[in-house]
Amino acid sequence: MRRFNVFSVVLLLFSLACGLSTLAEPLSLQLRSRVPYTSDMNIGGFCAYEGFNDADYLFRYQTTEWEPSETALIICDMWNGHHCLDAVHRVEELVPQMNEVVKAAREKGVLIVHSPSDCMGAYRDTPARRRAIESKEKGTAAGLRAPASRWNRRAEGEPRQPIDDSDGGCDKSCRSEPTNPPWWTAQHPGLDIDQEKDIISDNDEIYYVFQERKIRNILFMGVHANMCVQGRPFGIRNLVKSGYNVVLVRDLTDSMYNPKKAPFVSHVRGTELVVGHIERYHCPTIVSSDLIGGKAFRFREDTRKKVVFLVSDDHYHADKTLPMLAEYLMDRYDFYCVVIHGEGRGKYRHFDELDDCNAFVIYQRRSEIPQVLAEKFLNLVKNPNQGCLGMRTASHGFETRTDASPGWRTFSVREMAELFGGNYANHGPDAAGSDVENVLNDKTHALLEGIEPAEWHSVGSQYYTLPLAEDSLLLQNSNENGRVEPLTWIRPSTESRARLAFTCLGHPADFNHPAGLSMIVRLIRWSAGE
Repeated sequence: MRRFNVFSVVLLLFSLACGLSTLAEPLSLQLRSRVPYTSDMNIGGFCAYEGFNDADYLFRYQTTEWEPSETALIICDMWNGHHCLDAVHRVEELVPQMNEVVKAAREKGVLIVHSPSDCMGAYRDTPARRRAIESKEKGTAAGLRAPASRWNRRAEGEPRQPIDDSDGGCDKSCRSEPTNPPWWTAQHPGLDIDQEKDIISDNDEIYYVFQERKIRNILFMGVHANMCVQGRPFGIRNLVKSGYNVVLVRDLTDSMYNPKKAPFVSHVRGTELVVGHIERYHCPTIVSSDLIGGKAFRFREDTRKKVVFLVSDDHYHADKTLPMLAEYLMDRYDFYCVVIHGEGRGKYRHFDELDDCNAFVIYQRRSEIPQVLAEKFLNLVKNPNQGCLGMRTASHGFETRTDASPGWRTFSVREMAELFGGNYANHGPDAAGSDVENVLNDKTHALLEGIEPAEWHSVGSQYYTLPLAEDSLLLQNSNENGRVEPLTWIRPSTESRARLAFTCLGHPADFNHPAGLSMIVRLIRWSAGE
């Protein structure tokens, strides 16, 4: 008999423990949802943007953990064809990143469910298809019933979709209505099916599979967000109604929407509006980078300029105002926006979004940031093709008055002052507020043109920001009882410096003042190179 020494046994047990630990590692997901805004939230009425669509809600970011063994990933109707050629082309774009998500989720222990509706015949004799059928047979024999077996076209209290898809939603190249045989016959071949682990089903069998495997959590991706994704028997409405925890992977979906129909926006914006509808009335969403890292997927036709926002704590309610500002920019100025939200607890993620952004907006207060994020920030502010706007507390946004934690980084007030070309030496009394005064002279900058009134009162306390750097261009002052301090300024780019701007605006009420909101938006647009 071969003998094992003690060290070998310990090493074997340790390896097994590490393997089990890896398999059991939970999924960390940052959920984004939209919750009703009510007056008792007392944040200055910043939602009342003139002409802003449906601004009676707030964004909520919340990190949660799911056990992979209790989680399934549904791939909805990613067919190998479609009567709308534009839909076909967008599916082709989605497939590579979607397949990376499938592989990563499967490796983590998530159950993969392939659901190409109307195509089960193509998989009749495959193990993945047989498992779904057998689950229903066993469940039925045990007296179980599926909670849903029909389409669900509207949930209770749900309004109409935010886009008009009454023409079928094909935007450019529609071959004809579905024929017999249909345009789709199977799932897109670029999505790998593991016949030993996955499930193939497009009907109520899915629920029997979930009951058998004790699945509680559902990740959902596929097409189309305004139709099958919500309405199928296994779609989001029915899953939520049946009590499952459901999350849509919002960057790995598409809509059937023709921009010639209301609300007359681009196709990608139409899909975003549908995602917002889902967040508001059905379930939270995540982005695929929560599962595979890197950046969220974007369609090639999405050529909008990109603005990334960094926010964490609720000082001045920035954790609520900045996501709403991002949505406002997308809705009114055709930007693509990403919010890196720390949730007040340093839960930052999606750092790679800084690499190709046009502008980076910081509204942060006394919080260290991960070293990798700090390095990307430093690279950005040296790049003349990018821009950065600091808002209000950003002057001391990364100073904690203590040493940084291992793997994290702080920036002193002096470092931020040298970067943005201003200063921070405390602030005035909160109750006093300050008067905002545009700097109007023979060198008045174009950014101030049309900003009216030229003088107005902000309820935000005055920040003490003197002195400014010699190359900082002053745009606005604050005046509190005769004390005048720089409020807003810019530093144009050089060969080794990004476009830099700073404003002490950012109190919730500033977003609700026409001159305040206009100034903030112009600074972002200038930082983005417009």
